[in-house]
Amino acid sequence: MANITLAVERREDLGKGAARKLRRSGYIPGVVYGPGKDTVAVQTPTREFVRVYQEAGHTNLVDLDFSGETKTVLIKLVDRDPVRDDLVHVDFHEVRLDEVIATVVPVVITGEDARASDGGIVTQVLFELEVKSLPTNIPESIPVDVSGLTVGDAISVGDLTLPEGVETDVDPAEAVVSVVLPAAEPAEDEDEATEPELVGEEDGGDEE
Repeated sequence: MANITLAVERREDLGKGAARKLRRSGYIPGVVYGPGKDTVAVQTPTREFVRVYQEAGHTNLVDLDFSGETKTVLIKLVDRDPVRDDLVHVDFHEVRLDEVIATVVPVVITGEDARASDGGIVTQVLFELEVKSLPTNIPESIPVDVSGLTVGDAISVGDLTLPEGVETDVDPAEAVVSVVLPAAEPAEDEDEATEPELVGEEDGGDEE
């Protein structure tokens, strides 16, 4: 599959004030970095970046077009305003296609609707998995089929089937998903509903 392309420009004005002005004008500031590479400050139209980000996520390669010069990158980090959720900054990680890299891939549960109706609940424990592979082999996600699981069953990292050329150093015993029975609600204690004990005068009234 051809890489996704995003046009960027080198960013000369740095600092928080310049970044705010840039965002108001419809651009998002960012940086491009990589092993043995100088960090380059860039800017790109926010609308174009959103389109590319929706398609590429963090696992698909993107070709950054610097007016004819191309850098192949992964979108490594996207910062958002914690209140307004506006895009604030983006980090692009430049990669070499012949060099194994480590990245994080989402774990996606499949087959839940086809699982036996045994009253169990599918509980996902691991939502992302760190993997190592060539940039061209990075999977978009790691699917985990739970259709054959019953109550008491579990899947660990060592049970996962990773695509060819993809490895992980995560502990094979680390849990990914399990099927458990819902916690039983505590029964209401009928004794608690009895009349409260009266404290005070004893039977027979006051003694003279």
